[in-house]
Amino acid sequence: MIRLGLISLSLIFSALLSAQANFSGGIKGGFTASQVSGDGLAGFNKAGYCIGPFVKIAISDQISISPEILYITKGSRKPTNPDKGDFTSWGYIFHYVEVPVLLHYKFDRFTASGGLYVAALTKGIEESQAGLQYPVANPEMKKTDIGFAIGGSVFFTDHLFLEVRYTQSVSPIRAAPDPLNVVPWYDGGMYNS
Repeated sequence: MIRLGLISLSLIFSALLSAQANFSGGIKGGFTASQVSGDGLAGFNKAGYCIGPFVKIAISDQISISPEILYITKGSRKPTNPDKGDFTSWGYIFHYVEVPVLLHYKFDRFTASGGLYVAALTKGIEESQAGLQYPVANPEMKKTDIGFAIGGSVFFTDHLFLEVRYTQSVSPIRAAPDPLNVVPWYDGGMYNS
């Protein structure tokens, strides 16, 4: 699957280079709010960050493609809720190197985006109530996360923009740790959102 994706990307980039597309690039950084579907927790309560380079390949005045390489943290978190007498917390922290390839369509100062990503897991951590961290085990994490991304941007200048993006795994990142917590459309697995 990954080999087919790399071959497809190579063909796309070869076609773009032969079309003498315009190139630009930069560094992207920001914050994430994530959750893991299928872990029994709800809400985008896990704060994280992402940073990395991107290249923008302009095909026309309105259409461009941008491959990126991001170091990104994802996961989930059950925060305490003292108002309801719940003082327990728990969470997952996942570190990925993510390679999204997005197609952009520009409307004046606004841009709509969509595409696919492949991510390699560099570290998977489970955090206990006491703040202790240990590697995720039983069931183990899958080393690759594949998904889609959609979003939009608003440009303040040619070099400064604000982007909002939603990403979703399409294959499980881990089998569901609790067999009673099986959500049928997720096939009992855990997925990054």
